Amino acid sequence: MSDLPTVDGSTRLTVLPAATRRIGRGLLVSAKGAAGPIELLGGTAPDFWHEFETGVTPDEVADRVARRTGMARGVARQHALAFAQWMVDGAMAEPTP
Repeated sequence: MSDLPTVDGSTRLTVLPAATRRIGRGLLVSAKGAAGPIELLGGTAPDFWHEFETGVTPDEVADRVARRTGMARGVARQHALAFAQWMVDGAMAEPTP
């Protein structure tokens, strides 16, 4: 059983310090220092990353991404929840108490 918190739609995240750099439409993220892996985020992932940097919840991210991209809100919510959990599991963000 994992000790990592489970993210729900109302979980507010604090994105931990990370070095980021735009590469075309993608985003390189180094969140764990020089010894950690570098992630290349593509598709809508850079949008999700930047939204979560503003301190919003997955439900708020889903609303913003759905409005901006025309994605169905339910689909945007599934993606926002999965991305938020990925960030928490990867130690790139922490739930804000």
